[in-house]
Amino acid sequence: MDPSLVLLQSIRDSEKTYVVIVCPKCQLPLMAKADQEKRGCPHCGMKINLRQARVFRRTTDPEDARDFLGELRRSCSI
Repeated sequence: MDPSLVLLQSIRDSEKTYVVIVCPKCQLPLMAKADQEKRGCPHCGMKINLRQARVFRRTTDPEDARDFLGELRRSCSI
């Protein structure tokens, strides 16, 4: 396969991938697109580097990410 097509497919796949992370400052669970570099926390305002964040769930299904996010939020105190 042409290397440029492999790169293009990789970019498309990352655009369709979602991650669930937890803000390291306030512990609020958050959802973001995997291709984002940073995500701001709406609770404390911290700018989170997604390349360094601990990922609790990675999925291509946004509904799955939202469901997991809801479960995580219900289990924490925020």
